[in-house]
Amino acid sequence: MGTKKEKTEHVSRKERHETGKKTFRHTGFALDCVNAALCIGVVILAVVILLDFRKYMFLFPILFLLATLEQFVLGVKYMLRQYVGRAAILYITGIIMGGITVLSMITTY
Repeated sequence: MGTKKEKTEHVSRKERHETGKKTFRHTGFALDCVNAALCIGVVILAVVILLDFRKYMFLFPILFLLATLEQFVLGVKYMLRQYVGRAAILYITGIIMGGITVLSMITTY
């Protein structure tokens, strides 16, 4: 009588994605919409700032804040997709951008 080796369950990334696909589809779409709105806001603010730098210098902290929020939204999206490495890089980048936001608030106001 032979003993059976216990088969270890290895779930591939695709299978993990398939199980939560329906839930993520709605959440992912919402995160993409938020990210698109933040990107449009960043571009509009950048164009406005370039029109007259001295007059609209007070918008720099808002620009950096929107970019920081964009990094965190993308981090949440990749975390839900279970891309932990990418999410960690985006969170670290978001923290750095948060520091830049605070510095720009201090120097601007």
